[in-house]
Amino acid sequence: GDPGCEVRWDPKGIYLIVCSQGDGTNNRAISFYNFDRSDEELSLLSDLAIETDAEYYATARWYSQGKKIAILGKSELKIYNWYGVPLKQASEMNLNYGVNDDAHVRSVAWSPDGNYLAEGGPNSFKVYDLQDGSLSSSVAFGDYAYSLTWSPDGNYLAVGGSGASNGN
Repeated sequence: GDPGCEVRWDPKGIYLIVCSQGDGTNNRAISFYNFDRSDEELSLLSDLAIETDAEYYATARWYSQGKKIAILGKSELKIYNWYGVPLKQASEMNLNYGVNDDAHVRSVAWSPDGNYLAEGGPNSFKVYDLQDGSLSSSVAFGDYAYSLTWSPDGNYLAVGGSGASNGN
């Protein structure tokens, strides 16, 4: 198992995002595939490769309505509108924590309404308002926030990680 590899279906089960193994260099491609259910074949949409600043780890998340994709590298977050080929970048944010060269964002989660994006990294997790790109909140959290998930109503964010001292 490659710790930097991730595969994600779009909400309709038509497309896959695949992150390949990192080789320690900046710029890793994230590939998009079309899945044909009739013959159970994947076909690469080669012109949709996206470069990230991830050295070994990158993550991708589809918005649950399937119209947006968040691609997270080491310190940059790119949001794309998804209406098929070609892919159109909607926005980009630098999430550099400035802790050290090994520090990077580990997880990203869309709010159910698609208006907020939470990301977890070293010593904290943050929530961004995607309507204006502003930082909505930043919360200190142990050593690392590795996993994030919103409640179905979007009112709560559960965070899992290492070194958390309480259940806040």
